[in-house]
Amino acid sequence: MKKKYNAQQKEAIEHDDGTALIVAGAGTGKTTVLIGRLQHLIEKKLAGTDEILLLTFTEKAAGEMYDRAVEILPYGYVDLWINTFHGFCERLLREHALDIGLDPSFKLVNDTEQWILIKKNLDKFNLDYYRPLGNPNKFIFELVKHFSRLKDEYIEPKEYLQFVENLIQGGDQMLSGRQITSHRSIKLKVESKNVILNEAKRNEESREVKVKDNSTGSFSAQLADQDDMSSQELSRLEELANAYHAYNKLLLDNGYLDFGDLINYCIKLFQERPNILKYYQEKFKYIMVDEFQDTNWSQYELLKQLVKSHPPEADQSKNNKELLIEKSIKSKVNKKKIENRKSKIENSNLMVVGDDDQAIYKFRGASLSNIMQFKEDYPDAKEIVLMKNYRSGQNILDKAYNFIKHNNPNRLEVKLNIDKQIKSQIKEKGSVEHMVFSQKSEESVWVAEQIMNMRENNPELKWSDFAILVRANNTAQEFVDELKRKNIPCLFYSMRGLYYKPIIMDVLAYFKLLDNYHESSALFRVLNMEAFKVGHADIININKFARKKVWSLFEALQHINAIPDVSAEAVSNINKLLDLIRKHSLSAQNQKPSQVFAKFVWDAELNKKDFDAEQEYYSYLNQFYKKIKSFEENEADARVKDFMEYMEMELESGETGALRLDFEDDDVVRVMTVHGSKGLEFDTIFLVDLVDKRFPTVNRSEKISIPDALVREKLPEEGDAHIEEERRLFYVALTRAKNNLFLTSARDYGGARDKKPSPFISEALLNSPLEGSTPEGGGVLRSPKEKTLNRDSDDNTLPATADPSRKGNHKNKYELMRDLELINQPVVKKECTYKIPKNFSFSQIEAFSNCPLQYKFNFILKIPVLTKDAFIYGRVMHNTLKDFLAPLESTASIQPDLFASVENKNVILNEAKRNEESRESRNGDGILRCAQNDNYKNKLAQKNLKEAYEKHWQNDGYESKETREKYKKKGWRELKMFYEYLEKEGWPEVLFLEKVFSFKLGDYFFRGAIDRVDRLPDGSVEVMDYKTGNAKEKLTYQQKRQLILYKIVLEEAFGLKVSKLSFYYLENGTKASFKSTVKQEEKLKEEINEVIEEIKKCEFLPKPSMLCSFCDFNSICEFRQ
Repeated sequence: MKKKYNAQQKEAIEHDDGTALIVAGAGTGKTTVLIGRLQHLIEKKLAGTDEILLLTFTEKAAGEMYDRAVEILPYGYVDLWINTFHGFCERLLREHALDIGLDPSFKLVNDTEQWILIKKNLDKFNLDYYRPLGNPNKFIFELVKHFSRLKDEYIEPKEYLQFVENLIQGGDQMLSGRQITSHRSIKLKVESKNVILNEAKRNEESREVKVKDNSTGSFSAQLADQDDMSSQELSRLEELANAYHAYNKLLLDNGYLDFGDLINYCIKLFQERPNILKYYQEKFKYIMVDEFQDTNWSQYELLKQLVKSHPPEADQSKNNKELLIEKSIKSKVNKKKIENRKSKIENSNLMVVGDDDQAIYKFRGASLSNIMQFKEDYPDAKEIVLMKNYRSGQNILDKAYNFIKHNNPNRLEVKLNIDKQIKSQIKEKGSVEHMVFSQKSEESVWVAEQIMNMRENNPELKWSDFAILVRANNTAQEFVDELKRKNIPCLFYSMRGLYYKPIIMDVLAYFKLLDNYHESSALFRVLNMEAFKVGHADIININKFARKKVWSLFEALQHINAIPDVSAEAVSNINKLLDLIRKHSLSAQNQKPSQVFAKFVWDAELNKKDFDAEQEYYSYLNQFYKKIKSFEENEADARVKDFMEYMEMELESGETGALRLDFEDDDVVRVMTVHGSKGLEFDTIFLVDLVDKRFPTVNRSEKISIPDALVREKLPEEGDAHIEEERRLFYVALTRAKNNLFLTSARDYGGARDKKPSPFISEALLNSPLEGSTPEGGGVLRSPKEKTLNRDSDDNTLPATADPSRKGNHKNKYELMRDLELINQPVVKKECTYKIPKNFSFSQIEAFSNCPLQYKFNFILKIPVLTKDAFIYGRVMHNTLKDFLAPLESTASIQPDLFASVENKNVILNEAKRNEESRESRNGDGILRCAQNDNYKNKLAQKNLKEAYEKHWQNDGYESKETREKYKKKGWRELKMFYEYLEKEGWPEVLFLEKVFSFKLGDYFFRGAIDRVDRLPDGSVEVMDYKTGNAKEKLTYQQKRQLILYKIVLEEAFGLKVSKLSFYYLENGTKASFKSTVKQEEKLKEEINEVIEEIKKCEFLPKPSMLCSFCDFNSICEFRQ
């Protein structure tokens, strides 16, 4: 039965000859057009089934198109070429790899495998700038992204190397006489210093700026010598070019290709083997491309080669790539214009379908300029605009259209002077509402309640008719939790995160134990599994006994029957666990990891849960089992230890595990990111968390950017590219809704201040979309006095933004009614079963503030952790500096403040006595004792610093011998800078070194140690704290808190006047100083007391953040970010 098409669809489907640009707005049936045209071409015998190439972007989209194509074909088919770009190129390379010297059995590697490959071969990259000693793997992922972006732009290693070589050889001129592979050369003269300094400026903006000593009035953000800056930037670019070359050589040596290679080697195949290119040009009579706005530069270049074309009338010796290189260089160096040349395309049956307003994959390398300049490349291309929408109500479409016009003039509608205002073809007009809440928790509760109410009031609605859209994955969990609390079936639609699922983390922890019984953090995780559950009180008793006996946690478990105060249930579960570890350890040595995994699942009875009720649980186990089997395919003799080494590298790279959604077709509410919703539609959409800095997000520029002169993509000359991309993403979210669209936001998301509204709310809901507007209250979320259209009426009488209190007394229901229900209920005080520390330290306060769960692991349960290289090194440096400066330390006693508390006086006097005894014992240690005088002219010798360093150096505990030696060289370099700093700035009058104190703050005692206190000429003192990292561009209050606390101690307990607080950064030999205010000091006291009160409540809830990657317990924490 023939499908009915509207006029624009029919015109596109029956377009038989020539190039065409189909601008397909949201919900206008672009897939229908593509499949309809495929059917038309075959039925009219204009092409066979194997003579039409249809390209799209995702495997899912390609699969769906293939299925629809099979359904409409009236007879059998020979071969359908419906592929993703990468799938198409892989197919060609498997067939023709030998023609360009490749192995046709190449292995395709993903981002994680690229990261692992580089890590394993890091010594071959000769990195310096991008290999910081403290974390040599820090930039690997950024390098992978950089290499990927280079391939998106079809920049080969030799071109990158040539670019840098020209910079180096050019002296004061860049690209002077630069040769490009052709019979001609581009002779453009540009001052290389300006180019290099511009690149340096861009690079500097994407990383931390180092700060000089504020006390001397100099600033590290300023580079005094431009020649030095040019030299440093040249070294950086040269390092990147060489790394790119080494990476590609590494791929070829191992028989690997990455996804960018698939496209670029196809381009190379067509360039170097014109007979093969001619074959495919003649084979594919028609080429169609879906989602053309998501193509990158290389993919578009591939398309241009595939279509039949004649060379340009002028400069026929140059190929397409050279012309674009020349154009790119011309645009960057701003020299004399090069004549714009356009190929005249004949008989090119290329049809591209896309919508510039839905271009949302810039972060993947997509080039919006492709669709924007398509008509420039193909001026005779026919334009067809699909404007009839079969998804959404007109009210929703109008709001979305008025909103996206804020991206003008960088839109096709403006550039091509076409009309893109979509017209709805459904009866329902749709409603748009903005709901404002006081707190985030109220927002998630209301969304869940609204879904329940709407479904109850309309029996025709299914759970799958609702979707909650978030900007980022990490904001979805609260909505998922609320849906589950109300027993609403839901699915968090994430394509990553298998390794973070609790059951998979349990399995990984158990596998760690099979390799190393003494992995205490992994053992703690396993002891919390349902199969071996041991309560926290028992864990604390076991840890206490282990410390007493100087045992590891595992050794303590082996003597569990001898440990007092451990429950019988815990003893039974521990013995069960020990039996399984002994049994499976033997299996791990001679059986495949998949076999050990299956035995563990069976023996630990992980397969005893109800299958129907726990389908996701079983799906995760099955997916991980397949992951292990996949690993074994490449490693035939692999054992558990090999698999765990691979997993450690995957996790270290940031990989979270591909997640297949086995139940995505079930009747459940979807919770997903806006990116994940592309191509989907729902009756009702809740677009949540609409506050500033969340949507739109803060622009995060590439940490390693491509030099401007190499970029091929044509960038817009005006507008904010990041905001415009975010605006397109918001537009995609709006156009997913059929009938109901709710925009929700809250004032309080847990920060110190109310959140400002997303500026997109005003843009989307104002009747006059191009007029700016500021919500009431100076931008803080209020209820703007604006209107929206009602679903069933054309009048504008209903407020677009509403407080839930105006909808069925919702606010009363969730605040007053809730409180009324609690009035007659007795207050049950939760008893704390943990032993809270009697004394606190600043590190405890910081740990709890960062994450209460981390505090629990570290200071309550006291789970042992491995000492990190950086910690060993930091201790060595602190001890060295203390020993070296000891002769300068004053012997004068410090009288406690007469008005200090009695407790603090006694503590300080005892500490002073111990310091005197310690000082006396230092006189015979072989370190030069200089006579102290007013000007400290008799300074210490550098050899004394060297002696102290050798004395305190620690050889043990480093990751490798290589790492240890690098740290040792780094340490001496930094100590010499420290000595030079003292020579330049003057030797201090040291009052205290590593001053240990115990101080009562409010009702609590604080303990700590101050690195150094110096007496200044005016009698006041300066507090100095050593930092082994780089200087900060600007010190925040959070970073200042530790020194502010030290000031409080010295002034209130010791009676000293502190006039300066300073950090000395060993990494670059600089100092940053500041003064605290009384307001900051009082604020800190309040914060400390508040934190301690929270600690005493024993509610150690997780607080996921970017700090999770540095946490000692991230391998056992399922809440890690």
